Amino acid sequence: MKSYYLAFKKLKEFQNVDRKTLIPYIHKQKKELSFYLGISTDFWISFDYAVYLTKKLLKEGKQDLENNINQVLKPIFERHNKKILETYRKIPEKSYKYIKNEMKTFHHIITHTINLIDKRQTYLVPNYLFINNIDAMLLLYPLNKKTVEPQILADGDYAVLMTRHIAKKFSKKLLEVIDTILWLKKIYPILISEDKKNYL
Repeated sequence: MKSYYLAFKKLKEFQNVDRKTLIPYIHKQKKELSFYLGISTDFWISFDYAVYLTKKLLKEGKQDLENNINQVLKPIFERHNKKILETYRKIPEKSYKYIKNEMKTFHHIITHTINLIDKRQTYLVPNYLFINNIDAMLLLYPLNKKTVEPQILADGDYAVLMTRHIAKKFSKKLLEVIDTILWLKKIYPILISEDKKNYL
């Protein structure tokens, strides 16, 4: 009974993990998969933004859901769906089980929502269940600009990498400014108009 209790306690602790503590692991998983599958880190930025956007739109309630999904989310999803499926299928489950499961969960949420809206059955979309599923994710949609390791955002730009390296030794604040600019450069082109205003 004691071993059962301890195992259950560990499981509960794992489910209640603070995503902030997982950031190094999140970065490592995405970096490894980017190298392994030959995909750019832009993929993870777009994917995480789509997860964030889906949660945001589902929270707005059923009245505006049909318009929001058709006008905002559907075009984004159609642009990235092929790449999501391609990437998801190539991910080896043995080493990347959790991130693969989260990608599968998100794909199910978005396709199910779009299908119901296409059939004019918006009232059947289980908003709160889907929001809970997104909230339970640990490796995707982590924490806005912490989606990927900032250093990776400057990959290939030697001058910026050197500036980051020097700034790290002198000022943490300056390093944060550089990382925020790098993040904005990557995320800004894919943001919807409403989110762009929040960054200005």
